[in-house]
Amino acid sequence: MTAHAPSPATVESESDLESLVRDIARLEGVVEAWPDEQQRLAVTALKNAVERLHREALRRMIRSVKVSPGGLAALKEAAADPIVLSVLEYHELLRAPRPSIEDRVRTALAEVRPSLEAHQGDVSLAQVRGDVVEVTLHGTCVNCPSSTITLTDGIEEAIKRHCPEIRSVVAVSSPAEERSNLVQLKSPFGKKRWARAALVSDVPDGDVLGVSVEGRAVLLSRKGGSVRAYRNACAHLGMPLDDGSIDGDVLTCDYHGFQYLLATGECLTAPEVQLQGFAVRIEAGAVLVRIDD
Repeated sequence: MTAHAPSPATVESESDLESLVRDIARLEGVVEAWPDEQQRLAVTALKNAVERLHREALRRMIRSVKVSPGGLAALKEAAADPIVLSVLEYHELLRAPRPSIEDRVRTALAEVRPSLEAHQGDVSLAQVRGDVVEVTLHGTCVNCPSSTITLTDGIEEAIKRHCPEIRSVVAVSSPAEERSNLVQLKSPFGKKRWARAALVSDVPDGDVLGVSVEGRAVLLSRKGGSVRAYRNACAHLGMPLDDGSIDGDVLTCDYHGFQYLLATGECLTAPEVQLQGFAVRIEAGAVLVRIDD
């Protein structure tokens, strides 16, 4: 009896495709973990060469099918199969219509919106002018001292990831937003009062503690008998800081690595911004912070 090589497995369903994709990802991970760079480069070169060969073969086949009677209809029918479609798209031989630049910008803004909304901020698309995108910041993002960083490191980065043809992103104000900002300005003569935040003993010496004071997220820092209070929000994208790491007097945000001096609130990563501080006083072993109404 003549031995035959096992026939290749047939991919019958999307679950089979997902399994193949997982296998490919696993093998790529194995290769990336090889310590020998020359071996990794050799495998990558082989992979690229095989892909170029397959792409050229598919391109010639598509060209022949298109000119055959009924070929275009047959090609469309074949491309309706998700596996065929995924391979053709991978080789850039059959691409779905690309969303408009406005739609891609809105998709990018949707990615950063949850972080902004968590701190009462938001962003919307104003217009696209050539290779420049104009966005409008809303809520706390408007007057935030770190709005420039939010725009460049958060919003602009997301937009350029989805729209590489965009050169720059700028923030513009809508008339309604400007009027709203004027109304929300607080008088320097507004009422101020002291609210209890925690016991001094509750704040670990040389560490920080996140507390809520009348709905305000406050970060307390203690060194010996001295306690300081800041808004518990990174000046970058407003993420909480109480889970950050501390090295001496330097607090590092766990989310994007921004660093602050706990003694002053100064940002070491971007000196143009700093933590918003609260006045503090100690009474009968309790930490009181001043709240502006």
